[in-house]
Amino acid sequence: MLTGRAVTVADMAQARERRVQRRQAFIQTGKTVVWFSLNIPGPVKDAPLLRRVFLEGEGRLCELLKPSVQKRWEAFTGWEGVYCCDSPAKRVKEEMILLEETHPLGRLFDLDVFSSDGRKLSRPQYRTCLLCGKQAQFCARSRIHSLPDLLAAVEKMAADYFDSLDAGKIGMLAEQALLYEVSVTPKPGLVDRNNNGAHLDMDLWLFLKSASVLRDRFTQCVKAGMKEEDPVRLFYCLRQLGICAEAEMRSATNGVNTHKGAIFSIGLLCGAFGHCLKYPSDPIQVVRQMAPAFLAPEQTAAGGFGSELFRQGTCGGIRVEAADGFPSVMNLALPAFRQALQRGFSENDAGVLTLLALLGKVEDTNMVRRGGREKAAEIREKAAKICKEPLSFQQTLRLALRMDQNFIAENLSPGGCADLLAVTWLWFHFMRMVESNELEMVNFWPGLAESF
Repeated sequence: MLTGRAVTVADMAQARERRVQRRQAFIQTGKTVVWFSLNIPGPVKDAPLLRRVFLEGEGRLCELLKPSVQKRWEAFTGWEGVYCCDSPAKRVKEEMILLEETHPLGRLFDLDVFSSDGRKLSRPQYRTCLLCGKQAQFCARSRIHSLPDLLAAVEKMAADYFDSLDAGKIGMLAEQALLYEVSVTPKPGLVDRNNNGAHLDMDLWLFLKSASVLRDRFTQCVKAGMKEEDPVRLFYCLRQLGICAEAEMRSATNGVNTHKGAIFSIGLLCGAFGHCLKYPSDPIQVVRQMAPAFLAPEQTAAGGFGSELFRQGTCGGIRVEAADGFPSVMNLALPAFRQALQRGFSENDAGVLTLLALLGKVEDTNMVRRGGREKAAEIREKAAKICKEPLSFQQTLRLALRMDQNFIAENLSPGGCADLLAVTWLWFHFMRMVESNELEMVNFWPGLAESF
């Protein structure tokens, strides 16, 4: 139920008087005037969810009108706004009716249009009821529906819309992270815009195709996090989505494993991000709370080489990395990436530097599989040395290109580090979206500022 300050009859009467006075002042400008408010039943007219509905409507309205003048009043009696333009009032009214009737939240929008002479344009047909689809005025006068039922309909309409919108935004970020990662050039031993690295069975185009088919599954992971409060049960939901995602990936790539590791890592984070949209939580803590499920013997028994090393206790791999809260990302990759951006590097070049930082620290199970533990340790030592030396970017770039040639010749590919680079991108841009208020978090988690 919507909660907030309840308005009285006197409050609404005063609000109507103010509205008339304000509206008249704008009508005197000689322009077409649109007055926007919300149709919300009951005494609560201002609540966080309603504000978001208003801002959504205002955004769509401004896209259509391109108003020369606009002003918003944020009051407990309900937010209101006025928007002036030079377009003919009749055409504006048609556009506003279309917005009310086609936008998923349009039934909550109240868009009144006034011509330059102050005349209010009427609707050619009545609006429908929120619940039954009959004429809204008839249902309101006869009070057929209870207030709790009407408010429940309002909340469901708004929540369903914003849940889908937010999940889609994060799914887009997940796809973008995969696209950015494969596009970073040069990446020693990995597919990039220069070459196919140490891979004979895949190229840039195959990675682009794979990333595009995974977006919907990542969006579903976010929605799963919104619905399932218990992290362990959430993991099992994510696991089923991950199985489907891998099957779709292999179908798109003719069986080639382009993103299996990323499906695990990014799928976990997408679920955790979705969880944080609905429950007061920290996404890293949510991933940690899933760990008993994805570290369980039955979950590691059928995995690949990384799972075998995990079972042997010789290398934790991505499972332990995730269970520990992605320390390689949070403590190493993110600081390196941010520092590079602050120094003026492009996202591509920042990605190159971040990958080298990961290569110098992370025991990559794919490197161990292809070259053995001694070779993997030797590569880590060389990459760490490059990161520590006071080199210019051009010098670092030349070393990275030479390393790429060596990796190709020795059939080495740091696929695990590539996945962590994608996770870095996802986290960075998710935090940017949170900071810009593009996502409505139910509660900012402890350490939010430090994580950005």
